Amino acid sequence: MLKIAILTYSTKPRGGVVHSLCLAENLAKRGHEVRIIALDKKEGGGFFRTPQVPHEIIRFGALPEHFDDKIEAYIQTYTDYFVGGKAEGFDIYHAQDCISANALANYRLSGADFPLVRTVHHLDDFTSPVLIDCQNKSVLRPDAHIAVSEFWQKRLAAEYGVKAGIIHNGLDTKRFSPVKKGEKHKVKFGLENKLVFLTIGGIEPRKNTKKLLSAFAHVRKYFAESGKQAVLVIGGGQTLFDYQAYRQEFFQMVEGYNLKMGEDVINLGVLKEEEVPLIYQAADCFAFPSVQEGWGLVALEALLSGTPTVVSDIPVFHEFLTPGEDALFVNPDNAEQFAAAMIETIMDTNLRRRLISGGLMTASNFSWEDTARKHEQFYYEILEGAQTNK
Repeated sequence: MLKIAILTYSTKPRGGVVHSLCLAENLAKRGHEVRIIALDKKEGGGFFRTPQVPHEIIRFGALPEHFDDKIEAYIQTYTDYFVGGKAEGFDIYHAQDCISANALANYRLSGADFPLVRTVHHLDDFTSPVLIDCQNKSVLRPDAHIAVSEFWQKRLAAEYGVKAGIIHNGLDTKRFSPVKKGEKHKVKFGLENKLVFLTIGGIEPRKNTKKLLSAFAHVRKYFAESGKQAVLVIGGGQTLFDYQAYRQEFFQMVEGYNLKMGEDVINLGVLKEEEVPLIYQAADCFAFPSVQEGWGLVALEALLSGTPTVVSDIPVFHEFLTPGEDALFVNPDNAEQFAAAMIETIMDTNLRRRLISGGLMTASNFSWEDTARKHEQFYYEILEGAQTNK
């Protein structure tokens, strides 16, 4: 049995946080002693769902106004927690982001000795000097690295000279299912008698939400001509970064297309945990024009829910999806093409059936149980290597 600390920068339902919770819970099922450690505001409500393993939340109070100063404050708060001796005695310390990785690296500078593992979900093209430094140190200082896809494994090797193992995300096959798909879930969200085009990830540049809105304007016009109402539903959106300017431009575009927020475009924000599977089941099409993804877990969740899916034609999706068989691939910069693909998933019955069937087969290849097993093996290899080198 191993004692494992899994660190994440947030308690909100972002991809890395979901990954942390699911990995920790499935490692615990394999008999390991696991603790999740995360940052949250003093007045925060804690994790978006209650983890089924022991967990510790490091609370922080008022933060500086400047964004770079905030990042430094996050790292310092995390560092103080470890230096204060509040998380000692773990066999493995596993960081899921640059903030927690920097805190652990600082902890080792104080004299602590332990294996530091970093999962790199993706690399960002930061312009902030503090974030650039945070990302660089979080990649260069750990002892061992995991990438969630071959694309990011290659980027780590090319840009940092880092050799990373690949362990994909898993899927909660009990939580997501096409079995209950139907109109009643549309009623729950006030979407009855509407064609629902869903995206998850909020309104932000990496998710390419403005381009999706442009595509949806074409989709809405197409279906309006036959008397059908199409709606764009956006879920999620909690993030460390401030995308207020991008969001404001998005809302201005909504008005420019003569669309109405809350009627044609519905921003659900962060959903309750029990609502997430239901919104996939309420959707007629999942549209995901993201320009950068570590893996694209939400696309797999949509497939497992029996929802025809349109994704960006970016390398990471080619690692587990087959164009035309389980998803449609479209240039994320071309709104007209994206709109055509979204329409096709509704109008082409044979294609729709093929995408649903193929998507379910693809999604069945992934599970958190398997992901946890591979992490367990990775940890033991690290510890054996450390023992050999002593």
